[in-house]
Amino acid sequence: MPGVGYRESRRNDIVSSQSLWQQLSGDIAAQVQRAAASVVRIDVASGRPATGLIVAPDLVIAADHALAADDELAVTRDDQRVPGAVVGRDPVSDLVVLRASGLGGSPLTLAATLPQVGEIVLALWRDWRGGVAAGLSVVAGLPGPFRVARGTSLDVLIRTTLLPARGVSGGAILDANGRVAGMSTAGLARGSVVALPAAVVRHALEELQAHGRIRRGYVGVALQRVRLPADQRVAEGKRTALLVVGVEEEGPAASAGVRIGDLVVGCDGEQLSDIEELQAALRPDRVGQSIELDLLRGGSTLRLAVTVGERGRRAA
Repeated sequence: MPGVGYRESRRNDIVSSQSLWQQLSGDIAAQVQRAAASVVRIDVASGRPATGLIVAPDLVIAADHALAADDELAVTRDDQRVPGAVVGRDPVSDLVVLRASGLGGSPLTLAATLPQVGEIVLALWRDWRGGVAAGLSVVAGLPGPFRVARGTSLDVLIRTTLLPARGVSGGAILDANGRVAGMSTAGLARGSVVALPAAVVRHALEELQAHGRIRRGYVGVALQRVRLPADQRVAEGKRTALLVVGVEEEGPAASAGVRIGDLVVGCDGEQLSDIEELQAALRPDRVGQSIELDLLRGGSTLRLAVTVGERGRRAA
């Protein structure tokens, strides 16, 4: 039978585990209390209340799909309630920025780096009564590029283990240091909760404040990745190309002379192997500027200059 020394060791292990549990529980509760004042409730005249995050003085971010209308918005922090006005929206990334003048509160700090897969994070949001709700989650993955709309993708999302719940969209995903690793939303992946990384939130905040929208370049083509026949490989190891299967009438590509059936093999002198590589070349700062597309047409190579348009101003 176990001796006295063994029983004493087991008793110490149990006490140590209880102490660790109490410390962890206390740390989580303290983290919730610190961040909760910057996790606000947004009331909509024609819909359910939503969650928002104070990320700059008098500025709140929320999930775009949760705030369908621009009018009669009210933002509540603790017992303070002020009107909210839409600064800008981006349905593609499911983000909206509100101005809530006089709201006060300390802005949450956006993390500088992505969390790691397997990292434990703390989720905070406001439930339908306006109370603080919290839950622990694990970063289950960092999928990307993640297609969110026709011709548009996000570089990366944070996949969580959270279940959809009323108010979870627009909530904070906090890392162990209390920084916002991302904003949670149930509006991008059906049946699950993902988080927009802090870098996406930061970029959206800057763009929406400056322009009221997020500019995205486009050239007006529908593309399909195909394998090149051996006799059409324009470079050593170049086995794939992007087949043009659609051209928007009067769009940038059509105006430049791109045709259905063309094979896109390069952009600005760099080889292209997939659609995401072309999308990466259509950065906001390229809108209004020209890119050079290298094409194969009827066995011949040609280069066309295409002026990058702005998706949504008409809307690869």
